Amino acid sequence: MAKKAAKSGGAAASRRTDEAEEARLARLAADAMRKQRAGERLNRIDTRAIAAFEAFQRSKFGKDYLSAIPKADVSAFTGRQSKVLLEFAARYGLPYDRHEPTVDGRAWFAFTADLLAAKGRMLAGPGSEEDAILQLASGPLKDELVRKLIEKNEIANERARIELRKAQESYAPVDSMVAYLNELTGLVIQLSESMGRRDAITGAEAQDELADLAAQFGVVAQSMFGNGSSSPEQIDAD
Repeated sequence: MAKKAAKSGGAAASRRTDEAEEARLARLAADAMRKQRAGERLNRIDTRAIAAFEAFQRSKFGKDYLSAIPKADVSAFTGRQSKVLLEFAARYGLPYDRHEPTVDGRAWFAFTADLLAAKGRMLAGPGSEEDAILQLASGPLKDELVRKLIEKNEIANERARIELRKAQESYAPVDSMVAYLNELTGLVIQLSESMGRRDAITGAEAQDELADLAAQFGVVAQSMFGNGSSSPEQIDAD
């Protein structure tokens, strides 16, 4: 009995020693990490404190620690409170479950690697700012961004359709243009024949004849196309 009691007491003392050592290492590592997040230069003691704490955790939990990192440690490592990490999880798909007391470190590292790879592709290749945001976003945020992008494209397409309809309404039908050109050709022929029958014509008379011809062109255009935007001058300009 005495041996069992001594053995039990020794195990309890060993556990207390381990717990005290873990608390000491955690305290030193936390202080060093705070300095690191603040951008301060770490001295040799700080670097050793972080390394010692990580080594202690690995020796205590092994691979289990990576698969179930306490959320308090995640907050300490990242410098972000739980509510901020939950927001990141909702917006970007960060593997941080509200209902779990721990975080799967392997999933966290995989997510980070995928995120960096996606960001690298965005920086390397051409793409719009919207494309970049869509690649980074996930979950409800991505759904909302996609919905807004679709709405934006639909509005742009509708505006384009309206502008096209307006332009089409101002176009003169091909048959009307052919008839108009035939009318003009007939007027030119008439003037040519009229002037050809004269023995002589002064410059002033020629100017008057051409002015009359231009006026007739306008009368024909107005009778066929009206006063809208489909006048021959605007059609030619287009």
